[in-house]
Amino acid sequence: MTESNVEQIKKYRDRQLGVLEQEKESNKNYRQWHNELEDFRNYILSKYIARQYGRWMYQSKNLILPSRDTVDHHVISYLAPLNFKRTGWGGDKITPSEQMSQLSDYFRQCGIRFIYVALPNKGNVYPEIICDDMEVLRGKTPNNPQWRKYLRETILSGVEVIDVLPTFMKFRHRLTLFTKGHNISNLGAKIVGDMIAKYLKDTTPGLEFNYKKIEENRCYNFRTGDYGDPGYDGALEVCVSHIINEGGKRIPYWNQGAEDSKIAILGDCNLQNFSAFGGGIAASLAYRLKYPVYNFGRKLIFGCSESLKEDDFQCLKKYKIIVYVAFASAPFVRSAAIFSWREHVASGYPWCQVDLRRID
Repeated sequence: MTESNVEQIKKYRDRQLGVLEQEKESNKNYRQWHNELEDFRNYILSKYIARQYGRWMYQSKNLILPSRDTVDHHVISYLAPLNFKRTGWGGDKITPSEQMSQLSDYFRQCGIRFIYVALPNKGNVYPEIICDDMEVLRGKTPNNPQWRKYLRETILSGVEVIDVLPTFMKFRHRLTLFTKGHNISNLGAKIVGDMIAKYLKDTTPGLEFNYKKIEENRCYNFRTGDYGDPGYDGALEVCVSHIINEGGKRIPYWNQGAEDSKIAILGDCNLQNFSAFGGGIAASLAYRLKYPVYNFGRKLIFGCSESLKEDDFQCLKKYKIIVYVAFASAPFVRSAAIFSWREHVASGYPWCQVDLRRID
C-alpha cells in the first residue's frame, strides 16, 4: 500500500470517526443512549418477539404490517445488550469488533486489504415502520447504539470501514432504499455500489479502472418487494440492471471478465438484487468502478450456516482487495440478540467455525 493510500484512508477514517463521535455526544454516551431506548425495546419485545427456551431466550415473529412491510428476524437486533462476547476464532470469548479486527488482521498478514461495508437495518433508517407509536421514540435516536458503538470500536481497531448509514439518512425521504422485506432495494444497492467505488478509486492508485463492457440498462417493471414477498402491494420500482455484450447477446452481468480480478466482494447479505437481474451491490460496484469485481456471494462471518469455510479463505487469498458487506443485524441477530440477560455472553454457536490460526 503506497503512502498516498494510507493518507487517503486516514482522512476517510477520521471523517467517519468524527460523525460517530458527534452522534455519541448528541446522545450523551452509549450507556445512556442504550438506557433511554428501554421503552423502545420493550415495545419491540411485546409486539414482534416470541419467548423461546425459558425466560431470556427469544425468537422474532415474521409479521406483515399495515404498510405491507414485513417485520422479520432483523428486528431482534434491537434487543442485543450494549456489551457482549461470543466464542471467537481461537476459542476465546471476544466482542464482535474484535472478531472483525482479527479477520482484517489475518488478511493484512497475507498481504490482502480488507474493507468492511456496514449497512444499516431497515429499522435504523425507517423506525416508523416498526414503531407505530412514535411517542416512544420522541427525542431519541433509534439507530442501535449497540451497532454504532461496535462500529466505532471496529474503526478504532484499524479496520477499513465504509459506514452507509449517514448517506442513507440523507436519501431516506427521497428514495426507496429497501424492499418490502429487509433487503436493500435496487436504488439502495446502486447507492452502496457508488460509495464503495468512490472509496476504492480515492484510495487505490494503480488499478486500471477502464473495463467498459458493462452497460447500464433502465427497466421500469419490477416489483418493489422480493420475489414471493407477501408484502408485495403491486407497486413498481424504477430499476437499473447491468448487462454485458457477450457473443452478440446482452445478458445480465455476473462475474464476466473477473477471472483475473484483484477485487472480490462477499457479504452477510445477498449481493444481487431481488427485483432486477444484473442489479444489486456487486453489479452496481463493477459498473461504477469500471472494473470486473468478482462476486464471491453470501458467506456469513457472524454465523454458523453459510459461514466462511477454510476452502473459502484459500480461494480469497488470490485477491488483493476483499470487500465484505453486512447489515447491522449480522453481528447481533445471529449472535447476541439470543443471549443470557444475566451474563451478556451469547449462547449457541461461535462467531465462525474456522480457526484462523490453523489456516496456512
